[in-house]
Amino acid sequence: MKTFAVLVTIALLGLVSTSVAFKDPLGKLRKQVCDACVELVTKAEKAEGNLDDYLNTHVSKVCDHAVLLLFKQVCVVVLTDMSIDLEKSIKEQLPPKEACQNVKLC
Repeated sequence: MKTFAVLVTIALLGLVSTSVAFKDPLGKLRKQVCDACVELVTKAEKAEGNLDDYLNTHVSKVCDHAVLLLFKQVCVVVLTDMSIDLEKSIKEQLPPKEACQNVKLC
């Protein structure tokens, strides 16, 4: 969680330094991470094989939709950090949105 806070701070500083003006930059970041989480869980539910391997190899793919490179990096770090908890939720067959809400990504 501390890593997430540091990365969010870095993301905000990056936004300010590049003069990209969003009304709510954290809201945009949260939405992108939430969307990536839901996409990852949805695809992982359908995947065959080792769930842990699938999650670890597909995190960067679902984070590719991020508008800014810094958002992508935050997305990858956060989803990687939460992959163990997401794996548990998938095994419990929770809906993707609920699984992501359980780890506070949505």
